[in-house]
Amino acid sequence: MVYPGELDIVILQGATFRRSFVWKSGPLQEPVNLAGAEIRMQIRYAKPDDQVLMEASTDNGLIVIEDTENGAFAIDIPGETTAEYDFLTGVYDIEVKVSSGEIFRLVEGRMKLSQEVTR
Repeated sequence: MVYPGELDIVILQGATFRRSFVWKSGPLQEPVNLAGAEIRMQIRYAKPDDQVLMEASTDNGLIVIEDTENGAFAIDIPGETTAEYDFLTGVYDIEVKVSSGEIFRLVEGRMKLSQEVTR
């Protein structure tokens, strides 16, 4: 079983947001091969809320697998998109669905939007 790491993130409204991750597992912390994997992330005000404030995934192009063999991927959100965000705080998690169909939650935490002044 994989227990998610905890990481609080700040998105700067109106600026490009980029955060890279490497998924490693096992006692030797070896990279996990992401061949055929789907990665997704959602932000909500609170875990039980139905309203999704933001969604990023390999399907919509806001999450990119950078190095399949070495487990590297990145959240990559253009400034034009972050400029439209209007939440102040929320919670998020990142899940990976591997080619076998298993789903692993890798990381979770709080998400904060730092509102821009210059628009």
